[in-house]
Amino acid sequence: MNYEIKELLHEGCVEITFRKANGEERKARGSRNLSWLKTYEGSGFTEDDIPSGGGETSITACPYWDLDKKAWRSVRYSSIISIDKIIPIEELMGLK
Repeated sequence: MNYEIKELLHEGCVEITFRKANGEERKARGSRNLSWLKTYEGSGFTEDDIPSGGGETSITACPYWDLDKKAWRSVRYSSIISIDKIIPIEELMGLK
């Protein structure tokens, strides 16, 4: 599932249900597709939010841009309950 969720987040917008560290369930909508995030006004994403690439890569969690919180967040792979909805980038950009 690790590579699957990263790939899906690059392909478009994904709705994920996961269990937070405190045991609470949460739904999040997010993406890792920087070109779409930069062009979609509702994302809250700006040039200042582009990752520098200087951080360590985690093998236990996946970073994503949270469309509701308008900030970078990460989800632990082991906490993912379901991937509920996938909207392909073509559809998001009005190409489909």
